[in-house]
Amino acid sequence: MATPQAGDPVAALNARSIAMHWGMRCDDTLDFVRPELKALSALWHEKARETGWPSRADFDARSLLPFLPHVSIVERVTGEDGARRYRYRLIGTALVRLFGEATGRFLDESIPAQFLERWTLGYDTVLALRTPVRFLSKFELPQVSWLDGESFSVPLSNGAEPPNMILGALYVTPKKTKAAG
Repeated sequence: MATPQAGDPVAALNARSIAMHWGMRCDDTLDFVRPELKALSALWHEKARETGWPSRADFDARSLLPFLPHVSIVERVTGEDGARRYRYRLIGTALVRLFGEATGRFLDESIPAQFLERWTLGYDTVLALRTPVRFLSKFELPQVSWLDGESFSVPLSNGAEPPNMILGALYVTPKKTKAAG
């Protein structure tokens, strides 16, 4: 396996994911399968052309309406001690049905500890890149272990520099099973 280039967050995340046998890959080509994710990516790029760098305020409920059940907004919070945590600011209804309600809660309060590193690394990667990315996930959480996911994730600013929020949209499909033969 090739060593990831220094400073390449996507390669570093994918190398860690492979080494740890995580069912997650990051893809910065934005080659989405889901038309909804293609449309959300186009909306983000349109807002980027209009404002230079989209902020949380650029994505109100009206602009997100077609995607809203599948959308999440996560905020990175840095404590006085420098420790960073992620807090859910918004979770769409389709995601609540899958993962449970966690709006206002921190990531480390919402998912089992054995999954925390991969989720945190995913969010850290999005903020480090400062560009949109696509994630492919083979979920291992018990309540969704029968699903695969494709998602769009992009950093947003709320006036902070560098950006400290992530807009994400996740669409799931049942895992493909191997045909008996």
